[in-house]
Amino acid sequence: MSLRVLRTKAVNLPSQFLKNRLAQDCLRLIEDSQQPDGSFLSSSSPQLIPFISKKWYKTTFFTSLILENIVESKSISKEKAVGFLKSEKSNNWTFNYWSRTSAQYKDLPYPDDLDDSACAWSSLYLFDSKSLKPEGLAIITKVLSAIEKMPGGPYRSWVVSPEAKEVWQDVDIAVNANVAYFLQLLEIELPNLNSYLDKALIEKGYHSQYYASEYPILYFLSRLNLKNSNLVIEYLESKVDSELVEGSVLKTALVANSLRNLNRWPSYQKVVNILAGLTIDEIKEEPFCLDPSLGGIKYFAGSKGLTASYVYRALTSNKVSSSTTRLSTYENVHRQVLINAWSKVDRGSLLGKELKLFSSIQSSKDVNREITTFPYWFATNFSRNNKFNEQVIRLCEASFWGWIAYTIFDDFLDEEGQTKQLPLACLAQRELTKIYDSFDNAQITFCFNRLMKEVDEANAYEVTSLRSTNHNPQKIVPDLASIASKSVGHLLGPLSFLIMARVDQAQIEMIERILRSYLVLKQLNDDLHDWEQDLQSGQINPVTSRLRVSTGVKASLIDLKMIFWKKIIDEFDYESEKIAKSAQKLINKQKVVKADFLTCLIDQFRGSIKRTVESKEESISFIKTFVK
Repeated sequence: MSLRVLRTKAVNLPSQFLKNRLAQDCLRLIEDSQQPDGSFLSSSSPQLIPFISKKWYKTTFFTSLILENIVESKSISKEKAVGFLKSEKSNNWTFNYWSRTSAQYKDLPYPDDLDDSACAWSSLYLFDSKSLKPEGLAIITKVLSAIEKMPGGPYRSWVVSPEAKEVWQDVDIAVNANVAYFLQLLEIELPNLNSYLDKALIEKGYHSQYYASEYPILYFLSRLNLKNSNLVIEYLESKVDSELVEGSVLKTALVANSLRNLNRWPSYQKVVNILAGLTIDEIKEEPFCLDPSLGGIKYFAGSKGLTASYVYRALTSNKVSSSTTRLSTYENVHRQVLINAWSKVDRGSLLGKELKLFSSIQSSKDVNREITTFPYWFATNFSRNNKFNEQVIRLCEASFWGWIAYTIFDDFLDEEGQTKQLPLACLAQRELTKIYDSFDNAQITFCFNRLMKEVDEANAYEVTSLRSTNHNPQKIVPDLASIASKSVGHLLGPLSFLIMARVDQAQIEMIERILRSYLVLKQLNDDLHDWEQDLQSGQINPVTSRLRVSTGVKASLIDLKMIFWKKIIDEFDYESEKIAKSAQKLINKQKVVKADFLTCLIDQFRGSIKRTVESKEESISFIKTFVK
């Protein structure tokens, strides 16, 4: 180890020591504030600043939030909190703001509500995913169906009948964000619910009648995969300074956790360093949400334990503390790609704004940086030393431009495109072509034209033949191998790198076959998760077509689900295993790319499909319970 590395670690040690010490102090504060029954009390103040505790309440809400924030710790408080929450659920798996054993449950009665319920569901699921058994999930699904404003969301805040008074019929952004987060944990995405939340982001609707400031809402939204997450990023990063956010420890901790959720690591680090300089005595009750008004006066709820839990969560990010140097190389390539892309546009122009949008989406959702660094993955896992660093960056940049063009054009093919994005798609396609032309390599040019032609033909076939409005879906069963054709442009970077490295053509062909298997498994995994949405939109793929062949065009959704879990999932489990084994034979045979890297590519999606299969019995049980 070099002296320079040793010095770097010595300089960073005090900061890390302060983080660890404060994190442990926060955990002790939380444990000391827990009640014997596992709950956490909150205090109530008639004013925002300064927060003056006038009343103390026992609620499910604060217990759920604190449990979620410490769920990865080794604290003994977790099991107690879980026991308390389980004792509070109704027969319909709903929760009330008040503990059912509190005086307020009788004296200040409220219906059960979706905000407290969703937060409890999420924290219990994070503690133990098996705690919500299929029967429980079926009941929760029925509850959501009963209080949806529209099919698939958004949802009303209170668990009451549609005939209840108007005061109980509101739709709230924070409540729906918490519902969306719980569904996301279950790998369920509802387009209508996401559209509602995305629209709220565009309108900067960060206000909720149930919360004391915008920061809890921004935190809830930061956990979701939304198209307009870049707007949350912009707002949060505008608050990053050298001081506490608005002089508040709680708001600063919420901003830090939000930035971490959105993978904004440099900004996150700035904020968390501010938190690390605090002492436990600076952790106070601060307004988080609203309590019931008394005598016409608004009351705000907060607790030291809740503030401490958000600080603890911000300080104990596994992602940042682990191997920063290993991640930094990929992160540097990613940033360089974005810098190069930004140099092609005027930031204030329409192109600039749209590029900013796509950059933010890619940075927040593509955690592994596959879109911008896929060719670099191959360069770093190449069996021989290479000297193609500059060309590799260019290939990574081409990968980014290709992704933008593909994404925009694909939205138009699905009749979901936005006209204002077309200029960016044209720029991206032009830059992609320009980069590959610049290599002045006949073999790369041939590869580029071959794969781009395949993409064009796949798109043409999809819009003319793979829409149920054009053909009877029972007559078309797409071949599994063909489902990767739309995405083969993703292989241009790795294959071009191998050509530059003068790898034998037979070896390149083997790598291409392996990567095509990777794309097939990746697409199949998506189709197995999205088949309901694909059926609704009329898209024909191997999953939806086999379902229709097995059930008929007029089959109900329940019938389709039962066939999927009883038959279709097993068929694709078998076929994906064959694809993975065939790919592994090629991996072992090829000699140019590290085998464990290629195996990892294949295993991540084969593993995801296997995990889906493993949930078969639970899913069938859930469906049977739901239809009772």
